[in-house]
Amino acid sequence: MKNKKQALEILNNIAKINKKAVLPDDALEERDDQHVKQRLDNRKYTIVDLFKYKSLRVPTLILIFAHFFVELFYWGTGFALPSLGTSIYLNIFLFGVIEMASYLAAGY
Repeated sequence: MKNKKQALEILNNIAKINKKAVLPDDALEERDDQHVKQRLDNRKYTIVDLFKYKSLRVPTLILIFAHFFVELFYWGTGFALPSLGTSIYLNIFLFGVIEMASYLAAGY
């Protein structure tokens, strides 16, 4: 209870500084609003929700493109490794090193 009072005091100080309305004393109390809980429980999320808001759209597109280029690089190196003419074990090792490098590059 003490933490809620301190939080309310801090929020009211912020509101005064920003010249906004002061919060009532019961602003941080838990509310039993069944409609809101039911609406949140019944929410179905789809792929469209990832593109609705800019804050989700940008990281989603970045991850999609990063995944695409990692897979493209992986596929391209798969075709190029046999032309090296080395042993199959060395090819597999090189393929693994290149794959790890591509995953690290995709992280940036």
